[in-house]
Amino acid sequence: MKTRKIHISAILVMMAISLASCGLIPGGDKKEINPANIYGKWQEGTLYERYYADSIEYVLQSGDTIMVVGSTWDVADSVTEQEALPFNWSLTNETLLQTHIMFNGALVPKTYTVTELSSNTFVYHDDHGVEHSFTKVTTN
Repeated sequence: MKTRKIHISAILVMMAISLASCGLIPGGDKKEINPANIYGKWQEGTLYERYYADSIEYVLQSGDTIMVVGSTWDVADSVTEQEALPFNWSLTNETLLQTHIMFNGALVPKTYTVTELSSNTFVYHDDHGVEHSFTKVTTN
C-alpha cells in the first residue's frame, strides 16, 4: 500500500512537470512584465499611446484644466499627438486600467490584461480577445 502511494505521487509529480513544460499550466510560459518600462511612446501600426512619468495639464472643451498621465491617438484618423485623447492609468500586477477622458469630461474606463511589458514590447488584451502589440518608439 505504501509503495502504491509512492508510485502515484511520483506519477503526479511527473505529470505536473510535463504540463508545465508544455505550457498547459497557466503562468508556465510567463513573459516579462516590468512596470518601469511603461513610460514612453508606443506604436502599433497607426495607433499610438504615450505613458508619462509625471502628470501633464490638459484643457477640456469646457476650459477646465485636468492633470493626466497618458494619451492615445491614431494617425489614420488624422489625429496628431497634440490632439490626442488623454487618459489616466494604473498598472497592478497584470491588470492595466486606462480611464479615458472624453473631450466633454466624461470618463470611460477600460481594463486590459498585460501579457508582456519589456523595454521595447508592450502587449495587452481585453476580455473580448482584442490584443494590442506595441513597440516602443521613444522613452520620454
